Amino acid sequence: GLRLLHGHNPYALAPNQVALPAPVPPDLAWLRVQVTFPHLPTIYPPVAQYLYALGAGLGGMSAAPDGIVALKAVLTLVDLAGCGMLLCLLRRLERPMTLAALYAWHPLPVLEIAGSGHVDGAGLALFLLAMLLLTGRRPAPFLAGLALAAAGLVKLFPLILAPAVVLALPRLHGAIRRVGLGLVLGLVGLTAPFLPDVAHGLVSLDAYAREW
Repeated sequence: GLRLLHGHNPYALAPNQVALPAPVPPDLAWLRVQVTFPHLPTIYPPVAQYLYALGAGLGGMSAAPDGIVALKAVLTLVDLAGCGMLLCLLRRLERPMTLAALYAWHPLPVLEIAGSGHVDGAGLALFLLAMLLLTGRRPAPFLAGLALAAAGLVKLFPLILAPAVVLALPRLHGAIRRVGLGLVLGLVGLTAPFLPDVAHGLVSLDAYAREW
């Protein structure tokens, strides 16, 4: 997030390849020792990078713990918004709204999102937004495709679910092309600012898939 705010592509270099100013500011020295795999470029997709930049900016562009708290606050608010969208979706589908408690009251999202600052909840919130756009009285398949693209560029799992979602809505079969168009344009548009270095993230993804 800090690198993006300073105009640097976070996919271009691994953390241990980034030159730090001399003398090294204490907050950057603190941050560098927190990086688990400093020899790998970032593995997180482009929309996750935007979220990290937002958190870093709200933290005063600080790499110290206060900046991390700001990021966690952003992700927590997005997750709460996702809980609200889940309630709306259940009501729209005429399903018991109490089912939302299976997610909203589960301790794991709280620990991982609010506690650890993981971005998965943002991906889920954008996925639920796509579902709402598909199930309204006036479906917006193109916008739903854009939301799916954004969700998949937070974490990849929404892209795996996307075909099942569209196929599960028979009345939208005629709109699949518009969903696909929104998805493709969203993926290209959101990824373009990081080209061509975004391919380095695939190297990290390959290492993750093979080793961890």
